[in-house]
Amino acid sequence: MTIPEKDLWVNLSPYEKDRIIPQALGQTALGRDLLAQDYILKQLTASLIYPEKNLGKEFWDKVYAKAQRLYGRPKFRLIPLIRYGFLADQATVYEHGQTAFIVDGHLKVMLDEDYLAKQKHQATQASSVSSQVVVKLSFLK
Repeated sequence: MTIPEKDLWVNLSPYEKDRIIPQALGQTALGRDLLAQDYILKQLTASLIYPEKNLGKEFWDKVYAKAQRLYGRPKFRLIPLIRYGFLADQATVYEHGQTAFIVDGHLKVMLDEDYLAKQKHQATQASSVSSQVVVKLSFLK
């Protein structure tokens, strides 16, 4: 079974409850594992920016300090919108006949803004360089 690249995504945004996973990907172990990794990453992010813990308090102090420098004393509460994605990096693939097994791999996590900046930078590189899609699957280790 193959999944088109355009359907290799998962989404646990509470604002898009009807757009969680493409149907075909949802029937695979890959889809299940991507959802699990996304959930874990959301839990980790929330725990790191939780304002009642030292690291989270330090984060929010810096955010509010920067907002004050840029906009004066904010009269609103800042709500973070942190979007990130998993980016394929490399994998070890074993092929046997018409079957391929991903036996080792790794996912790279990037903020959306970093990913878009990388894409823009790569687009300005020489157009003769072809890109290679490689699947990173850290959850298979």
